Amino acid sequence: MRVAQAMRISHRRPRPTVPAVSMVPPTLAAMTLRPVEWEIRHPLSGELVAIVRVVALGARHEWYARAVTPEDDRARRTLIGYWGSPDEAHQGVLALHERRTGRSLAPGGEGAPSVPLVPMKPPPDEQRQRGMAARPRRHAARA
Repeated sequence: MRVAQAMRISHRRPRPTVPAVSMVPPTLAAMTLRPVEWEIRHPLSGELVAIVRVVALGARHEWYARAVTPEDDRARRTLIGYWGSPDEAHQGVLALHERRTGRSLAPGGEGAPSVPLVPMKPPPDEQRQRGMAARPRRHAARA
């Protein structure tokens, strides 16, 4: 029995010492969220068509995919549109590019536009007007 106990003891690994640190759960205020940005390129030529960035807009911080023209100088970029998802933004930008240039994305670039238009996401609803109470109906009932 002593041999078995000795073997168990010899196979134990020493526990690492961890400094005593109080673990505080992260709060939303401690988090940093950064927008995601990517490029949309023409599928055949590789030409840069647009730059898409995911942004949070409105009082409820709804996510939008915002597409702009690919100018080197950010001040010269113009808005193309807002969509609800990255896939919608990709398809929407390519469809608008086809119609703007008059060339199809199909091989050869001839014929009618091959990518259907994708509806843009409407702007976020502002839940309340600036300067209004958060719940005007409830406040009006008290008067």
